[in-house]
Amino acid sequence: MKIREMREEEDIDDYFRIFEMTAKAQSLPESEWVGNLVPKLTEKAKSIYLEIPDPKCQNYHESKTIIIKAYQLNHRPLQIQISNFRETTRGRLCSVGESDKKVFKSLHGSCRGCW
Repeated sequence: MKIREMREEEDIDDYFRIFEMTAKAQSLPESEWVGNLVPKLTEKAKSIYLEIPDPKCQNYHESKTIIIKAYQLNHRPLQIQISNFRETTRGRLCSVGESDKKVFKSLHGSCRGCW
């Protein structure tokens, strides 16, 4: 099936809609949707998918529901944490690269197990 990979910043709901429209337009049987979807997901979405137990992970609609819920629950708090971190570090002297490293290190521990 020809479909582009999901972009990191892309809305997960939009991507699923695009995927479904493309799958239907290409007459892909629904039983093959999961196998065609997973390789196109972002690493974050793939990580969520890998946590879905059998047989749910083989069902497109169940997988989709779980991925969307987990993605939305974790995506918003992470954006807020980054924003808050940048607010608290504003005015400190550090290079852009240094700032990005601090953000990553600060959030890395809090994101373990999010999905």
